[in-house]
Amino acid sequence: MATISCRVKNNDDSVIQLLNPNRQTIYFRDVRPLKDSRFQLVNFSDNELRVSLSNVSLSDEGRYVCQLYTDPPQEAYADITVLVPPGSPIMDSQEDVVSEGNETELTCTAMGSKPAASIRWMKGEQELTGKMTVDETYDGMFTVTSRLRLTVSKEDDGAPVSCIIDHPAVKDLQAQRYLEVLYQPEVKIVQAFPEGLTREGENLELTCIVNGKPQPHQISWLRVDDDVPSHTVITGSDLFIENLNKSYNGTYRCVASNAVGEAYDDYILFVYDAPTTIPTPTTLNLDNTQDSRAGEGAPQKIDHAVIGGVVAVVMFAILCALIVLGRYFARHKGTYFTHEAKGADDAADADTAIINAEGGHNNTEEKKEYYI
Repeated sequence: MATISCRVKNNDDSVIQLLNPNRQTIYFRDVRPLKDSRFQLVNFSDNELRVSLSNVSLSDEGRYVCQLYTDPPQEAYADITVLVPPGSPIMDSQEDVVSEGNETELTCTAMGSKPAASIRWMKGEQELTGKMTVDETYDGMFTVTSRLRLTVSKEDDGAPVSCIIDHPAVKDLQAQRYLEVLYQPEVKIVQAFPEGLTREGENLELTCIVNGKPQPHQISWLRVDDDVPSHTVITGSDLFIENLNKSYNGTYRCVASNAVGEAYDDYILFVYDAPTTIPTPTTLNLDNTQDSRAGEGAPQKIDHAVIGGVVAVVMFAILCALIVLGRYFARHKGTYFTHEAKGADDAADADTAIINAEGGHNNTEEKKEYYI
């Protein structure tokens, strides 16, 4: 709906009328000579004539005249521009499915608009630039077409591509479609067992993880420059070798293919020596009350501190024994007395001298000798 208003200041009872772009009288004062019921009187007074126009069409566009019957007549003008929004955009692609590395073309068309619409392209959050053409139809309407050329990669698979219509008569008008991209397999070999180094006598299990579009239909294993060991078990994407030895060293390859192409991944096998078995050492147990089951099943280690303590105790015991023996021999010393006969020269014989000497025992001088 459009509203057209004629306002007059200091009107001296002059007649007000409203004319359409074809100079036809729509309202003369409060009377409508034009037989078009879409025009309705909203307000009439000496100072204003206000008219509404409902269901506006493109033919209503143009200059409307507000005329005041004075001498000379006075006129004022109002232009009505009719905006025509485009219909829903039509989005199409050159091909529904594209292989990675190839180029595809998308088109987006906005028809029947006035003025001409503009078209923007978005791939996810990335804005892209297309080539736009504008065609004007016989009824003054416009058709706009935008073409986008795009080289796709595997990362574009499933990405949304939108064409967005910008027009003053409409908001949030767009079309969208998702890219479908075919790409060759991605191959990765994972060592499922063992977790660490591969050693002689152990088993080896490899898993080939494959992804592609379409899903790879063929997965195969081979050994580069040699044959796989005769007892190797291959089940689909899994490879199993038991009882490894160094003759199995080499490069093992997993190959996968689909309709787009072929890819592979390599695993280099190097077999290490088997771990050396070391005898379990026995720990010297000095505590008879120790529970012998406490360390059962665990490797025993010699406690050098305990051995040093034992040696120290033994040496201390020997030193103590030497001190005790020394003190014992010191107490049990050898003692003897020497009696010299004072009157031997005067005695008639030896017996008399001895008898005289014993009688003088108290006067004898004691001599002592010690032995340790």
